[in-house]
Order: sequence, then C-alpha cells, then structure tokens
Amino acid sequence: SEAEKRRINTLPAMIYHGVSSEDAVLMRMNSVPRSAAERLGALYRTLSENDDSRYSVGKARSFLKELSSRDWDRAKPADAVLNGVGYRKSGKSFPARAKEALRRVRLPRTGL
Repeated sequence: SEAEKRRINTLPAMIYHGVSSEDAVLMRMNSVPRSAAERLGALYRTLSENDDSRYSVGKARSFLKELSSRDWDRAKPADAVLNGVGYRKSGKSFPARAKEALRRVRLPRTGL
C-alpha cells in the first residue's frame, strides 16, 4: 500500500533522527528535541485524525507554533531538567544558533 511504501521510504530518516514514527521525524525536522519528538508526533497524529496530508514539514511547524507551554510540559520526559518553556525555546533557538556559528567559521580559501 502507499502507507507502507511511505513508511519504508521514511525508515532512513527515522534512523537518522533516532525516532520510531513518521510523525516524530516531522517533529525532529522542526528542531524538536528527540526526547519530546515521539510524544508530540503522537499528539500531532491524533489531532490530525490520521489524515495523510499531515506529512508536511510546514503543517507540522504550524502545529508546533500553536502548542501551549502546558502541551510542551506534557511532552517532555518527567526527569527533564528543562520545563516546557525551555523545551519550546530550545527547538526554536537551535537554527538561529547554528546559523550564527556558521557565520563565525572561516573557510580556507581555495584557488578556485
């Protein structure tokens, strides 16, 4: 079936991101910490009513933007050092921190 083909094609991304579902991959692609990606992915799947059109990074991003701090608190592990607000901020700030780090890296000049 199409769903089985999609799942097989998503397997390398699941391995790379260290998660076990397609929905969790979408969460990881939106910088959600691995420790919260499975729970938020399950919530995303439930709220999307298993609609196959949910397999969109943009739709997952919109879902994440609408989550409350309480939702993030429920998604984080019980023994997490950060609270829900911290988890939310860590996912948002990573791309900005990575871009800043890349700006500071000086690449060697080549003769090309």
